[in-house]
Amino acid sequence: MQFRADTLDEFVSKSDALGGPGAAECNQYWHDFSYVPTIEVDQRLDPFSDEYFAAQIGLYRELSGREFEQTKNELGDIDVAAHISATNPYNHASPAGLAVHLERLARALKFSKPPLGGKMLDMGCGWGLSSELAAYSGLDVTAIDINPQFVDLINQRAEVGNRKISARKSSFDSFSSEERYDIIQFYECFHHAAKPWELTDRMAAHLKPGGKIVLSGEPVNQIWWKNWGLRLDALSIYCIRKFGWFESGWSQPFLLDMFQRSGFDVEVFDHADPEVGQIWVANLRERRALDLDDVISSWNMQGLTRDSSYIIGSGECVFTPIFDDGVQLITVQFENYRAHPVTVISRASAGTAVSEPHSVTYPSGRHFISLDRSYAGKTLHLDIESWHPSVEFGSDDSRAHGIHISRIFAVR
Repeated sequence: MQFRADTLDEFVSKSDALGGPGAAECNQYWHDFSYVPTIEVDQRLDPFSDEYFAAQIGLYRELSGREFEQTKNELGDIDVAAHISATNPYNHASPAGLAVHLERLARALKFSKPPLGGKMLDMGCGWGLSSELAAYSGLDVTAIDINPQFVDLINQRAEVGNRKISARKSSFDSFSSEERYDIIQFYECFHHAAKPWELTDRMAAHLKPGGKIVLSGEPVNQIWWKNWGLRLDALSIYCIRKFGWFESGWSQPFLLDMFQRSGFDVEVFDHADPEVGQIWVANLRERRALDLDDVISSWNMQGLTRDSSYIIGSGECVFTPIFDDGVQLITVQFENYRAHPVTVISRASAGTAVSEPHSVTYPSGRHFISLDRSYAGKTLHLDIESWHPSVEFGSDDSRAHGIHISRIFAVR
């Protein structure tokens, strides 16, 4: 049965009337489900580009019937008290169903091999089953979720059960910590990341040397998209329309490329049972922080100035990255301290050859630009949107600002 945007409310209502996801009658109703999008997404576009992302967000608006606001749409009420006293945080009614989750999580620990007493960051932890199993296995767990009710549930269960878990509220995009972790886990949640390539860049900065990111329970396929996009199966569209969740998925080649761009080597562990699915272990390659004073001189930077702990770039800026022997990737970490987004237009040149301009808009916060070895010997030209603290903040600083480069890493 084919559905379009104007029939999605009816689809959700009838699904609920038939008992909702998992009910036999609802499953039968969904048996031959297909969706015909109104929004067309050009799959020839660079999947990391703002243009491709904007097309997927347009499709999200069509499917959800609302604006893309994860800090509001990803929330939901739960009965905290009932789950505090339950045997497991899901309060799962089926031991066999719970066993699927336990098998995935056990395999994630088996293949990622965290050290006893190691520090785990459990991102998008939800009910906290992943955190509890990690703590039970001897890890010191920091659990992160966007929903404050999940945070409350996890902290109360940790206190009752004397588990080494500390939960706090944060979105993927806003997470920040001075702590460094042995392992960062995403269980059934990485697909809620709007721009997962930016998330992996940020997570790399929170790992200890040799640290790992592990994914399990994630949708990796090429059913709908060559690279990545919103999943168009019945359950995903039901959740997008009813709750406003961002339900994306990626192809395996795209996911591999994404991790490699962020400085990781990846191992993928398959399972004969598709319900258990794959385990992805991304191993952070050796990386060294470069001295910013050395970079200013050796990279022949123009239009960028050293200021306190930063290199500030605004307007037209030029530099030539230096790749030492063995360096495969250079990652530039920078902050946008503006209250509004900053647009950066980049081009690369080698001799008389100049690439097409590439425009990216960066919201407030920390971001990364990764340059692989194909940039060796090339000059980068950046046109960075300028702003003035004296105008926007009313401060005494009348200088032009753009982005503040805080660290530069060489990855082997």
